[in-house]
Amino acid sequence: MLRTLRGAGVDFIVVGGIAAVLNGAAINTFDLDLVHARNSGNTEAVLRVLDQVDAFFL
Repeated sequence: MLRTLRGAGVDFIVVGGIAAVLNGAAINTFDLDLVHARNSGNTEAVLRVLDQVDAFFL
């Protein structure tokens, strides 16, 4: 997912549990929390990637 977002030129940061693990926290997490830049071009790129990976919202 991260490679796909980067490949599409999406501007984002990793937050939450994965960010904590990447910074050395000894926790387990199974989700990926991202925050993307909220400009129109970037939002459109995020939506294209989500469509490409068949993402869905519950």
